Amino acid sequence: MPQIAKSNRIKILTGATRPDRQVPEVLGHATPPECPNWLPEAAQGHFKRVVSRLVELGVGIDPLDQNALATYANLCGRQEECPEAITASEIAQMRTFWKEFGLTPAARDLLGIDTKPKKPNKFDMY
Repeated sequence: MPQIAKSNRIKILTGATRPDRQVPEVLGHATPPECPNWLPEAAQGHFKRVVSRLVELGVGIDPLDQNALATYANLCGRQEECPEAITASEIAQMRTFWKEFGLTPAARDLLGIDTKPKKPNKFDMY
């Protein structure tokens, strides 16, 4: 199994940082994708909640991510409506989406997403 790239923050903390091996930051200011009309109602709620949280965290999602997010939301909606019908492969697929979009604390750390609220700094105005 291939190793997932470490975030720049982890490389700095461990003393393994090199300019030629810096991981490009995932954060950005792209336009978030619209919720597809074909999603079931339960899945639409998951889609909107996840997209709004990813935007809030500053993750650079854009309309190209719509299908992947819709698939994840659809799986979440199906799990909510009928949890006993979810198969092991669907759970594995959900875990993949958790890692890809930074939906777990470990995945957010690997992607370099800081979820801690920023403390106001009195020197920022200068």
